Amino acid sequence: MKRLVFLLSAALLSSAQWIRVDSPGLELLTDEGEQAGRQLTARFEQVRSIFRNAGIADGPSRLRVFAFASAAEFHRYRPDSDGFYTPGADRDYIALHSGAESDRVACHEYVHLVLAHSSIPLPKWFDEGTAEFYSTVEFEKDHLRIGGVIPSHLARLAGAKWLDAASLERGAEGEGRMMFYAESWALVHMLNLAPAWRDGMPQFLLLLSQGKAPEEAFREAFNRTPDKALADLPAYLRSAHPARIPAALDHAGEPSVKRLTREEAAIARAELALNLRNPEFAAAIMNGAGDSPASEATRGAIALAENRRDEARRHLDRAIALGSRDASLYFEYAMLERENGRPDFPMLRKVLEIDPDFADAAFLIGIRETDDGDWKSAISHLRTATRIRPQKSGSWQALSYAQAKAGDFDGSAQSARRAIATAETDAERQAAQALLGLGSAERPLAKAPVTTPESWRGRKGDARAAGTLINFDCGGDHPRVHLREESGATVVFEILHPAEIELINAPQPTLQISCGPQNWRVTVEYESGSRDVTRIEFPL
Repeated sequence: MKRLVFLLSAALLSSAQWIRVDSPGLELLTDEGEQAGRQLTARFEQVRSIFRNAGIADGPSRLRVFAFASAAEFHRYRPDSDGFYTPGADRDYIALHSGAESDRVACHEYVHLVLAHSSIPLPKWFDEGTAEFYSTVEFEKDHLRIGGVIPSHLARLAGAKWLDAASLERGAEGEGRMMFYAESWALVHMLNLAPAWRDGMPQFLLLLSQGKAPEEAFREAFNRTPDKALADLPAYLRSAHPARIPAALDHAGEPSVKRLTREEAAIARAELALNLRNPEFAAAIMNGAGDSPASEATRGAIALAENRRDEARRHLDRAIALGSRDASLYFEYAMLERENGRPDFPMLRKVLEIDPDFADAAFLIGIRETDDGDWKSAISHLRTATRIRPQKSGSWQALSYAQAKAGDFDGSAQSARRAIATAETDAERQAAQALLGLGSAERPLAKAPVTTPESWRGRKGDARAAGTLINFDCGGDHPRVHLREESGATVVFEILHPAEIELINAPQPTLQISCGPQNWRVTVEYESGSRDVTRIEFPL
């Protein structure tokens, strides 16, 4: 009887009319109606434009947003939550239910998406606190208002016992979860906006990107301990207020709207359930759907998730026979071939032919090419895997190994440090640590050192560009400077030798530029071949 009630409930919930709102940066699926769908899409596009104009990528995968009119249906996917972000094999997902806080939840989850693709391993408190810090962003004509005060957080901080620094570092579940959110928000607010703390933020992120442990990076960047920061928070919160920063927002244009069939809506929601590892719910959603290629592929994925291998193969075979071009389908088929000892390489190649950014397929192909000694191709595919999913330690480990075998020992060490920083288990951490010694073991003996005359030192560029420094991008293997020229074009320069850059007329003797949006009038000298910055001049 309980099973019958569950299926009937799912059928009733799926009877609503779902629509898809398509804009350049995302697709939004909702059952709340066209007006609400357009408004929420516009909110997402506004937030997306902040990062795009700052030169920060929002992620290489496609983004699908679900906005549920019913909180009850949303909570079937994730109980005790107002919204969530989760990466998938071939796309990113954000889901939320419509309500009074939906705009703030949308911003919060979008920041999670951006941070997940930043390649910098972040402490849990920093990740959640930053998402909350930007969740209140308001858009004005040529300014952004960030860091708005969140009354519910202030009330919780005023009326309950705070977490100590060690507890904040670990994160919190259950009864302490809401305090963790509130305290993380307050700490990030202070580190970003308090004069006594904000100058340390660029160094903190840089040290994290280099693989330093969060507590060690914190002490080195801010010259104080996390516990000292928490002790300063109550006084800071009594006068905390938002900041206004200059910003130019893009207009995404008018989105297109399509009404989905019940089958299309069921497939999309079943894929979300599968990505959350809930195949039973996915099967209930698909109950009564048709036999299109997409439906058959989804049923195959459900059967595979429930370990019904023979049934999965039948569904996937039928989907292929019906003409499916779904990359996920071919990847699932490749996994079946692998389990049965049959060649999976052709199917994996097919996956990348359909979707070149399918991270799991790129990773497995890179592993195979490493085994075959094809270092160049292996490194290319493994770089794709780390670019799409930069928080996976295993991908960085595989890349480090391939780079060492190819003779790129510096690159191998850098990838190994990323693997250590993103490790989630002791086994991952130990494997990554071992890779740090691999480059040393295989590195040929160094030649005798060469003494460089003083007159040769001091790198000089052969080209110059003037304009406004609009972003300092700390993601990737090294920092990058984004400069908007007078013509309006944006050019990107590399920071390959940060200690050797000469600063002329800098506003401070030792200038620290925060990661993210900037607004500095500068002239950049650089090497035209590598686009490596050699000098930055500030106007008098």
